Amino acid sequence: MRYLLIFILASIFLLFGCPNYLFEHNLLVALTYQFFHVNIFHLIGNCLSLWYLFRRTPSRTTSRLLRELCIGLIIATISYGVATMPVVGISNMLFAIMGLRTPPFSSPWWKASSTKTFFIITLLMILVPKISAITHIAAFVIGVLVSAACRTFRNLSDDYKHATYK
Repeated sequence: MRYLLIFILASIFLLFGCPNYLFEHNLLVALTYQFFHVNIFHLIGNCLSLWYLFRRTPSRTTSRLLRELCIGLIIATISYGVATMPVVGISNMLFAIMGLRTPPFSSPWWKASSTKTFFIITLLMILVPKISAITHIAAFVIGVLVSAACRTFRNLSDDYKHATYK
């Protein structure tokens, strides 16, 4: 899966570069900005993140990765609504997927030093010009909320099945 995604992103970059229409603010941009990158370094950085994020493990089947990718795309498209500058790249989708993978708020993961480091670095991105930190943060937060809602729905569904013996 990750080979295919990286191939697609690299091909789009080589064929189209970063089209000028991406510097407008409209629905077409919101739906497509994730597939374009400003330069080769931007593409390589996002592909490296994608490489690690889409490692296949026993719990991450191809269908689960595809589901995360589709939901991540929807969340990244929604997060475009808070953009204060032109946005380009797949990183909002990757932040959304990271949010979708977060554990319950009661998990010790939220207090781990690596998690705190991630949050600090993400917040410090606000200080870096030309990085749309607001959309990254929005995508991650929406991913976390969707993840929490899905867990709640699964728990309620399991409780219902147990209560009705179905």
